[in-house]
Amino acid sequence: NHTKWYQRRVRFPSPTSVVGLDSVSEMKSVSGNSIVLPSYHNNGIPPPRLPIVDIKTKDEIAKLREAGHITGGILDKVMDMAEVGITTDELDKFGHDLIVKNGAYPAPLNYRGYPKSICTSVNNVLCHGIPNSRQLQDGDIISIDVSIFFKGVFGDCCSTRVVGEGDSVVHKLTAVTKDSTLAAIERCKPGVRLCVVGNTISDHAQEAGFSICKEFIGHGIGCYFHGLPEVYHYANSHGPLCGRAWFLP
Repeated sequence: NHTKWYQRRVRFPSPTSVVGLDSVSEMKSVSGNSIVLPSYHNNGIPPPRLPIVDIKTKDEIAKLREAGHITGGILDKVMDMAEVGITTDELDKFGHDLIVKNGAYPAPLNYRGYPKSICTSVNNVLCHGIPNSRQLQDGDIISIDVSIFFKGVFGDCCSTRVVGEGDSVVHKLTAVTKDSTLAAIERCKPGVRLCVVGNTISDHAQEAGFSICKEFIGHGIGCYFHGLPEVYHYANSHGPLCGRAWFLP
């Protein structure tokens, strides 16, 4: 049946394996008067997103910096734990505990019903993978999203690494991905159309022999988890001009 098909362990020749549908543990909860909870923590329904690109106040920027600093620090620690033999469910528990210890709420938890506190996307899982009982294997590629709700704003970070040794192909893939992203960020300036992000990433990736997945896009963040502007990471002609107010001094 459908479930058994996903549970088969189908292997690529090298270096990664197809990730199937492994068991998922129960959803955790967050309580305590010291942690600010997002509006969706009970019903799973986030508020409608703003129809504009909002310009943050100085107070909001300060809160976003603090939330981003906390999020990045937690992500580094979770990434360091992603070694051969560790399950992604163990990574989720570790990340959940760190987030709560820092006085924050794990933003993915119950967001539109999502059952975990972080996202772990392994090999063929493109994005927003659900942590489960599968153990990480040598040569796996894992992307981990750590997102928090802190003092009324969101922090949202992601990183990708090769588990264990891997081979030259997976290391080239992750290196080209990082270089493409940094090149796109460098091109973003006031007065430049936002599509420069996707066009730059596509050029770099294709020159290195890789293609681009178009199923997901980037997004703005603030007092909302996902909002405008939408940031396409593949070749396109979409998006507004980058406003001067979008960039911090």
